[in-house]
Amino acid sequence: MSNQKKPVTVKDIIEVIQEPDFDDVEVQDVNDVLERLDFIVPQTDDPSTPTFTFRAVTIGVIWCLFLSFVNTLLSFRTNSFGVGANVALILSYPIGLAWHATFTQGGFLNPGPFNVKEHTLIYLLAACGTGTPYGLIPRYDE
Repeated sequence: MSNQKKPVTVKDIIEVIQEPDFDDVEVQDVNDVLERLDFIVPQTDDPSTPTFTFRAVTIGVIWCLFLSFVNTLLSFRTNSFGVGANVALILSYPIGLAWHATFTQGGFLNPGPFNVKEHTLIYLLAACGTGTPYGLIPRYDE
């Protein structure tokens, strides 16, 4: 016979936390946070929502190219600094909404309302352009 134990899942932990005689204050705080997260972030997914759309890829690639160019240019400064992907995260949402309002509904360019999945994909694509290639980093200590 094997002595393998059943893996503990988050659902099992939540069931133990929600027992009425459980009085650990820290665990109750965690339970309150989980309830708030359930309110803010949906636990289900709508598979009919388009993700990999022309709109998301176009905006994401433009941000990737722009951030790559800006960060490479700024890396040559004496006190170099960079622009992070959070800038693209904040500014891409109004751009996506403007794209949705500009183009006709239901076509290749505008498959539907701008959604969270497209916004996440844009952020991931933009984050690819935030680093500076190692060969372009000025090396003054050699």
